[in-house]
Amino acid sequence: MSFPQGFTAQVARCGLKSNGDPELAVVRSQVPCQAAGVFTTNRVAAAPVRYCQQLLRRASDMVSAVVINSKNANAVTGPQGERDCARLAALVDPGDVLTMSTGVIGQPMPMAVYEKGLNELIPAEPELLARAMMTTDTYPKVVVREFQGTRWLGVAKGAGMIHPDMATLLCLVITDAAIPAAELQQALNEANQVSFQCITVDGDTSTNDSLLVLANGAAACTPVEWPSILRQVLMDLARMVAFDGEGARHRVTLHVSGLSRDDEARQVGRVVLTSPLVKTAIAGKDANWGRILAAAGRSGVVFEPTEAALWWNGLKLLDGGAPTNPGSEAEARAVEGQEVELRLQLGQGLGKATVWSCDLTHDYVSINGDYRT
Repeated sequence: MSFPQGFTAQVARCGLKSNGDPELAVVRSQVPCQAAGVFTTNRVAAAPVRYCQQLLRRASDMVSAVVINSKNANAVTGPQGERDCARLAALVDPGDVLTMSTGVIGQPMPMAVYEKGLNELIPAEPELLARAMMTTDTYPKVVVREFQGTRWLGVAKGAGMIHPDMATLLCLVITDAAIPAAELQQALNEANQVSFQCITVDGDTSTNDSLLVLANGAAACTPVEWPSILRQVLMDLARMVAFDGEGARHRVTLHVSGLSRDDEARQVGRVVLTSPLVKTAIAGKDANWGRILAAAGRSGVVFEPTEAALWWNGLKLLDGGAPTNPGSEAEARAVEGQEVELRLQLGQGLGKATVWSCDLTHDYVSINGDYRT
């Protein structure tokens, strides 16, 4: 897996991770990039989020690099956090450098450790770059695409505090396509709606969510259909994040249809797959259609329950708002695998959405109960 033209990556092992993975990464472009970003809507936004937002407002066509650190979120760290963020960027390059951080909230940045790491950077392939971003992820999330003479690389991290608007998520997409910043931002906003806005693990949004896209134009071409490639890269990464939820044992895909608008279908899907009762039923291999319909009913979206139908891995459990009673043996077969595909039909409208998530297990509690220790 090679990088798009004109991009390189380096990482450093700073000794903060017990498994020896790197905690610091720098992605550079040989020429200034056009850049776009989407960030958390949590009012308690981390210093790197605010730093990136300010930079993109003044210089979205002059970004030279991105610096990423894990093990410390630099969130709720006051004025010192702002200074640390700016210093980390300045040490990478005197130009315009975007910053992303992930890790424990409310603790000062170990700047001496990261500054030392910047002096010990080594070249990194995409997988090692993704590992530098990881916290509780179980594997590096990398997507590579070739499209009409351009190359696209996406890396992401996220496993807990995952929910729309956005998630405990860091995602960086780089491409050598030539795309103006304004067009890149518009396409990113639209692609985000059908990717990271359609995943949930636990219903918690984060202080640090950052989704960045950089285009340096080194390929000297702009494919007409480039927004579709960006959308596919983000959807692939979003599914990886949702399915790698902390402690997860089941990968869940929910298709919602039959509503007036797509955003209504997304809202129903988010509420259903955030429900602890639905998620624990999936963990326990219990085809509990009642929990799913009840969660849809409190979503705030208007539908007629007597028109509802539900399928679990192809087995119809609900029809016309009433149970089909397929029998315990049929249900046991339908819920056996780790892949769970739910299809919820709520009427005759054209609005539809697909939402991705995972189950909720005892391991989730264990991971988060011990997170700071």
